[in-house]
Amino acid sequence: MKPRLAAALCAVTVGLLPVAGCASDALPLTNTTNVDLSDPDQVIANAMETMFTWNPTRDASPDTAYQRAAIYMSADLGKQADQGTTPGGGSQWEQWRADGAEITAKVYFVADETPPDSDDLVHRVVVVVQSATTQDHRLIDEIRHTAWVQAAKSNNGWRVTSIQF
Repeated sequence: MKPRLAAALCAVTVGLLPVAGCASDALPLTNTTNVDLSDPDQVIANAMETMFTWNPTRDASPDTAYQRAAIYMSADLGKQADQGTTPGGGSQWEQWRADGAEITAKVYFVADETPPDSDDLVHRVVVVVQSATTQDHRLIDEIRHTAWVQAAKSNNGWRVTSIQF
């Protein structure tokens, strides 16, 4: 399953159909200076945390976070950031926006069977925990996603090449 489609299905599963026009776009992430691109685990963790950290009061939809995460992805996977989902009304996203909530993601690596790593290809299973909190730091929702992630070594460091939910 394509990661973009998987993310959209995941959003539908938990009732997060985004709405259009949720305020100004957040600033995109334009560099990876705080990430060791020679460490595939750091690249995977940053890609997934960036992809699943949302601010409904600033981001138009979860697509905005995917666009920010594209810097950690291969060119083919990153291009999918421009294939937006169709927003829908009455969603959890609207409620989070009304609550002024921020959704932060934390990635945990899970011991699971994966193909063996090579010098230029790694496979990881991760659990992404999204926590929705209000401005007064009250937890209002928590969602968990499991993903099988692949990263490949390129000339400019490791990049995520596949995400399966």
